[in-house]
Amino acid sequence: MPSGRRLFQASLAAASAAMLLFLGGYLGGRLGLGALSGLIYQSAAKLLLLSFAATGLLGLAAAAANLRRDLNCYFSREAAALRRLSANYHLILRQKQTQREQRRQLAYRYNARRQKMAARDESKQLARLHRAVKQELNAAKDKLSPEHYRQYRQNLRRYRGQFDAKAMLDLRERLPCR
Repeated sequence: MPSGRRLFQASLAAASAAMLLFLGGYLGGRLGLGALSGLIYQSAAKLLLLSFAATGLLGLAAAAANLRRDLNCYFSREAAALRRLSANYHLILRQKQTQREQRRQLAYRYNARRQKMAARDESKQLARLHRAVKQELNAAKDKLSPEHYRQYRQNLRRYRGQFDAKAMLDLRERLPCR
């Protein structure tokens, strides 16, 4: 069985021969050999058509051979094992990424909850401190002039609004009952 390359070369040779026959038919027509010229044209057309058909069939055969080779390669044991390994590797990567994202999300939630609890606790502590300083201020009301008492109360309210525990403690230390 001739190889595909030899068949392709034969097809190209037939196409070249068909072109030469066309040239011969043209020259025969110019020389006044009309019947011979028509016969040469018909045989050249059939030879060229045969050449194109052979080339097309060779192309289809080559494509089929390549497809068969690629399918054999794809369904081989080695390729299937490599695909399984790749699938497992990518599955593990996705699982690790999911775990990383879940840990990050949990850390964010716990941190937000901790901050919320700390803010709530700080607010409670400030409220207690405000109450205690206010009680001490009310206890020291008799020892303070109305102007000083009013000034201390305003400062205490302002410090509570600013959430300034240090300033409230300083105010407490400045009360005369201490």
